[in-house]
Order: sequence, then structure tokens, then C-alpha cells
Amino acid sequence: MDKKLVILVVDDHQLILTGTLDVLSRQYPEASIIKAQSRKETLSQFQDRQFDLIVMDLSIPDRQGETAEIDTGIKLLQALLQEYPNYNFMVQTSYVKALIRIKHEIDNHQGGFAIANSRTAKHHSTHFFCNS
Repeated sequence: MDKKLVILVVDDHQLILTGTLDVLSRQYPEASIIKAQSRKETLSQFQDRQFDLIVMDLSIPDRQGETAEIDTGIKLLQALLQEYPNYNFMVQTSYVKALIRIKHEIDNHQGGFAIANSRTAKHHSTHFFCNS
């Protein structure tokens, strides 16, 4: 019996979130796909689950109803990379250059890491970094 994939999608923009959920559910119909729209909601999802993939935007609010900020997403990603060294991450963002701030954590991450630049998504600009 195959293990069911568990995917977490983190984005506060409803249109992007809906589109991402749609693509993932079509590609992985048997997967359990969970969504979160803030830093706080994301962290609460980790309390009782293990994820095979985390797809996240960098510009997210700390809590629902607050203003989304890149710094919030960068700090969240940094903490998650350190806490979950074997998890697979895909960052969907138009703020790719902000990732330089956590280059050390990305370089040392043991799981998969990919970047989808949403500014050039129509050109399929996805960069994969898998550490072995």
C-alpha cells in the first residue's frame, strides 16, 4: 500500500492559492492537500502532521487580516528549513532575490528545494536544488 502524499500550500492570495490547489489536486489526485494563509496558521499545521512537500509564497502575513510581508515568509522558511531538514520545499515568489538572506540555510538543507519565480512563471522558470 502506497503512502498518501501530504502537501502544504502556504499563500495569502486567494487566487494564487486556488490555482495552486487546483494544479496539485489534478496532478496528485490521491494526495491530502492542506492550505495555510499566514505564518501562525502554517506553524499550527506542523503540530500534528508530517509533510512530503511544502509549497509557499514568501510574502505572507503573520496572522490572518494583517499585512503580508516578505520578511515574515523569509523568517518562517528559515525556521522550517532548520526544524525540518529532510522536508521538500517549493517557494513560489516574485521576490527570489530575498532568498539570498537565508542562502546558508538553503545550501545546508538536506531535503529538496525548488524556486518558482512567479514573475517569469509563463516562461516556466523553476530552479531545483536537491541536496544529497
